[in-house]
Amino acid sequence: MLILLIILNFSSLAKSKEVLKCLGQEELRYHNEKYTGAKYQLNQRLISLFLQVPKLQPNNSTLMRICYPGAFSSWILLKEMVVSPDEWANEELLDEELIKSLHQELNAQALKTFISYISLLQSNAPTPHCIEKKVPGMSEFFVKIKYLQDEIEMRKILPPKRELRSLLDKLDHPLKLYQACQEN
Repeated sequence: MLILLIILNFSSLAKSKEVLKCLGQEELRYHNEKYTGAKYQLNQRLISLFLQVPKLQPNNSTLMRICYPGAFSSWILLKEMVVSPDEWANEELLDEELIKSLHQELNAQALKTFISYISLLQSNAPTPHCIEKKVPGMSEFFVKIKYLQDEIEMRKILPPKRELRSLLDKLDHPLKLYQACQEN
């Protein structure tokens, strides 16, 4: 029985390191490109969050998507954390009360990170309100965040899951959005 626990513990640690390895590969790409924009800052924030909670890791499905070569790992992971807060993590670990509590805290941090990331994207855009104009639904989302985030729990401000995923999918390629803004 002890051997099984040791093996499971190492398996959990290996997966945790896998998340950091994938985020680290993305960081290396940004370093080699000398890129320091919103994507880089998002990557740094997620590395920091997962270093603080090494036992918590994504489920296999999420892990496969974020570790795909050339993937924008940080954004894929953040999207899953925001859109599917109860589904992105490895369920086996959520049985422990401490891990469950850390999972909830990490999800709350993910929402704050998400708002910061969108704000960074907008501030780096070539024109004012670029993201709001080019992503349908984003303007209403910004208004809700601006006026309600201090009054209502952030999770309640978010649109339903399907709408939220659709909204976030439109942010998958910020450079294309920036180009569209410059063309108009």
